[in-house]
Amino acid sequence: MSTVEFDRTHKMKEAKQNIKCRCAVAQNLVAHDKLWNMSPLADLISRRGFDRFQVGLESRFKAYGIKYVLTYCQPSDNPAMRLDFESPLHIGLVTVWESGLCDLEVIDVSTEQTVFYQHYELSSEAEFHQTYPDLVVFMRDAMG
Repeated sequence: MSTVEFDRTHKMKEAKQNIKCRCAVAQNLVAHDKLWNMSPLADLISRRGFDRFQVGLESRFKAYGIKYVLTYCQPSDNPAMRLDFESPLHIGLVTVWESGLCDLEVIDVSTEQTVFYQHYELSSEAEFHQTYPDLVVFMRDAMG
């Protein structure tokens, strides 16, 4: 592995770790939020309703040149799922909690700076499906 490849791989690992740390902090804060007892996205997350879209999403994102992984976070008072995206230029993260809170974040791999961030309070699964593609479109368009 060349020095440039090693440096890029190291920066991507650091950026992913920074995102995961922020995700863990946000999840702990949200768990104590008074909205936690309302679960507009329970079917999507706890009942794993998002699984039914995986085959189509994986092929679409692959066509864009974006790697994609779905993770259901550890059970908590406010369960969450995380969508991780990776392109040559960016690392993206969508974190959505059953309470409807949702964060979209993209980090530039070369600078490790956040270049895209949006926060939402969603009230339905339909809103989630209209919202999270903003992150994918940002990453796709940035690649030209």
